[in-house]
Amino acid sequence: MTKLTNTVVSAANVESHARIIMQKFIQRELIRISGEILSDAYEDSADVFDLLDDAESKLFEITNSHMKSTMQSIDSVLVDTIKRIEDLRHRNEDVTGVPSGFKPLDKITYGWQNSDLIILAARRRLVKQRLP
Repeated sequence: MTKLTNTVVSAANVESHARIIMQKFIQRELIRISGEILSDAYEDSADVFDLLDDAESKLFEITNSHMKSTMQSIDSVLVDTIKRIEDLRHRNEDVTGVPSGFKPLDKITYGWQNSDLIILAARRRLVKQRLP
């Protein structure tokens, strides 16, 4: 592991390292799924055609969920971001997302945004009452 960190001096090799990590993840998933398929295949009570369908769907899930390219070029992301900022600047509303229903909270968050994960935490303050 130290060899990897010593060779990565800049972000130039990030894509190649990300590819290696993805390959190892897919390899582990294939091993896991193969073990499940093997275990299920030894069951005499299982229908062979159901096993085949299950194996095919598990392999398809790996292909479908991990082989898609979800990266976008920085040019297109910047253009979209600048356009969104311009659109928001010309709006007359204070809330740019979905209103939460709590005005003080909306003032801070501008409403619930599509890409945000907002976790609220609160503490209830107990007030001790003195008995007469």
